[in-house]
Amino acid sequence: MIAVSDERSRARGDVRKVMQRFTFPAAMIGDAKVNGFGEPDALPITYVIDAQGVIRAKFLGGKPQVTEKSLSDAVIPLLPAK
Repeated sequence: MIAVSDERSRARGDVRKVMQRFTFPAAMIGDAKVNGFGEPDALPITYVIDAQGVIRAKFLGGKPQVTEKSLSDAVIPLLPAK
């Protein structure tokens, strides 16, 4: 999991303070490097990416809503079988 924020420059200090409490990586969008995923279509956006780096699910602008069930439905099939 990684969080990326697109806050206005005047709020960057406050956002960085909040990010320091996260237990996972976080960055400001202006600091992010270009990648194969392209520019976000909308915010918020949630990607589920498999072990090979392929996007397997995309929750765009909160639609469909990101819930425990929607994430479980997207992630559990990607986990190794026990």
